[in-house]
Parts: sequence; C-alpha cells; structure tokens
Amino acid sequence: MIACYTAQVPGMISAAQQAPVLVLITLKPDNACIENKDNFMPANNLHPASFYLSRLQDLPAAYLRAVNQLKSEVSSHRLMMLPITDICARMQLDAANMSCRSFTAQSQEIYAGLGRLLEHFGLKLAPFTAPVGMAPDQEVVLTMRPNLHNDEDISYVQSLLKSGRELRNRDMVFVSRMQEKLADYNILLRVMEGLSAFSRRELNVKQLTYLNELIHNLLLPIEGANYLKACYTFLCRYPAFKVDFGA
Repeated sequence: MIACYTAQVPGMISAAQQAPVLVLITLKPDNACIENKDNFMPANNLHPASFYLSRLQDLPAAYLRAVNQLKSEVSSHRLMMLPITDICARMQLDAANMSCRSFTAQSQEIYAGLGRLLEHFGLKLAPFTAPVGMAPDQEVVLTMRPNLHNDEDISYVQSLLKSGRELRNRDMVFVSRMQEKLADYNILLRVMEGLSAFSRRELNVKQLTYLNELIHNLLLPIEGANYLKACYTFLCRYPAFKVDFGA
C-alpha cells in the first residue's frame, strides 16, 4: 500500500494539506494486450493528431465543444486517470480504433501527437515523456497544463521586465525566488523523466516518500507543483515506462 494524491475539493483544504489516500498497486504484465471493442467509434469521425494540429484555426464547432467538455471535466477534478485509448476517443483520434498490436507498436508516436494536441487546449498528460510499447488499456493521468507565469514571483518579474523599469534592491528577492522556483521545477521534471532510464520497476515506499517530500519542501511555481503531483500520482500506481530518449 502506498500514498497517493487526491483531487482538491472546492471549498475545502488544499491538496497539499489533504491526507493522502492509500491505494493498492495493480500491475499488468509487460506488453499485455487486451482487445476492447466497446470503445470503437465510426472511423469517418476519427483522424490522427496531425490532422487536427494542422487545422487548429479551422476546427469544427462540434469538435471544439467536445474538447471543451473534456477540459471542463479535468478542471473540475484537477486530474483524471483514464485509459489512453479513452483519451484518444474523447479527442477523436483514430488511435482509439487501432488493434492492440498496432497501438502498442506506434504508442510513442501516438502519445507524442496526443500530448501536443492536448497542450494546445490547455491540458497535459502525465507521464510527460512518450513511452515505448504502451498497451492501449494503460491508464495515464490527464491534468491541466501548468501555467508557470501564474505565480506571484514569476508574474512580478515578468511585469517588471515589460515595464522597462530598472531593477531595485527590493526587486531582487522576487528575482531570486523566481529563479529558484524555475530551477527546482525543471530539476524535478528531469528526475521523474530519468526514472524511466534506469528502472522499469515500481518505486518503493521509501522512494515515493522522498519524492513526496521534495514536491512539498522545494520552492516551486504553484501550477508547476500541481503538475509534479500529477506525475507523482501516476508513479504511485504504475512503474516507470521504457522510454527511447534517442527517438
């Protein structure tokens, strides 16, 4: 049993203050393929991510309504754990209808394209690196794309730069905190990315506890911390994926 984050409930304590929920790790055998015909959709309504990415200024109103509905659901829950093909279906991608073997063989390209499309609409996947050999029923975390500028120190410095005013001594504390927050955020992202490079086993309780402490104790941008918690939630449930960093 291990600790895992829960979504914030409006009007109650923040996610950082909530007591973690205990979850049971359930793992599938590597490359397990289970065909699921229930999610199949009419093929004429589905396209690869590149189709939508090349038409971002000319997308049908019905498609935009469907994506906005998904975004509203994610926003209200803060994060959702869904099978990857369910997200493909909601984004009307042809990968939703692929056979298990075809999906697994092309999972890195599918995941990367889906990630770019979601980010255009203010959403983001966790894990953020494109995995190799992902099964279509594999669950991933879907959350809001972090806006690092939505932080008092970072926004203060950005406003200062736009104003053209010279830096004063009292400004340096904001500059220093901004630099520390951005550095800590990028370091933790690289740490979580690197987990896929040295081990595909699930993290043990000690490792998860250490990551949890880092997220809580380091100085981080507000929304950056929320995204790191989404990545942590994934790592609470599943081992790190195999990632081809040279691809």
